[in-house]
Amino acid sequence: MAEFVKISQIDEGTRAMRWFLRHYPGMMQRDFYKLCRGCQIRINSSRCSGDEVLVAGDIIRIPPTLNSFKNVIKRRC
Repeated sequence: MAEFVKISQIDEGTRAMRWFLRHYPGMMQRDFYKLCRGCQIRINSSRCSGDEVLVAGDIIRIPPTLNSFKNVIKRRC
């Protein structure tokens, strides 16, 4: 089941892609954009393109496929 997250004051002004990469460190940019194109990531019930600036109170729909990225430690190349 999809998860819904409300954006806090701390994350206000952050682009959607940066927010996802911060909260899901194992996720790559290409995975984020692929999920956006497939309409799986939504902000306030509308499609996400990745360059939206988040405002406090926005609601992000997170698909269940992202649970695999949540606990992965990001490796430096």
